[in-house]
Amino acid sequence: DIAKLFCVQAMAFLLAFYVANLALEGGVALFPYQSIGDIAGLPWLLMVLLALFLILRLPLNWYSRHIELAADKAALQLSDNPEGFITLMTKLTDQNLSEAEPVHWERVLFRDHPSYNERVKLAHEYKHAPI
Repeated sequence: DIAKLFCVQAMAFLLAFYVANLALEGGVALFPYQSIGDIAGLPWLLMVLLALFLILRLPLNWYSRHIELAADKAALQLSDNPEGFITLMTKLTDQNLSEAEPVHWERVLFRDHPSYNERVKLAHEYKHAPI
């Protein structure tokens, strides 16, 4: 799964740089730049890249959370110890001073791992699931 995530992220960055190149070429027509190599186009390029990376973060973060949740499920199945899993997640959350449940917009925009509450809920569901 790490290899898949790496490939997906690499493709996303290549796409972003390709679109940024197109935007920079379009910027030559819109703004008084000499060419795409003109240093005056740097602010335009940075603005386009920032916008693209913010847009691409949404699906990339979702995919990363999806992979992490699958890894958590595998850990629960392998260890068959949901209480130990909850204890581990609690200690990690406390040690890292993480929020147990970030607000929705923060989770979608910035978080690439499931929240503490999502992981604890998963462990409780595993504990109470019929065998």
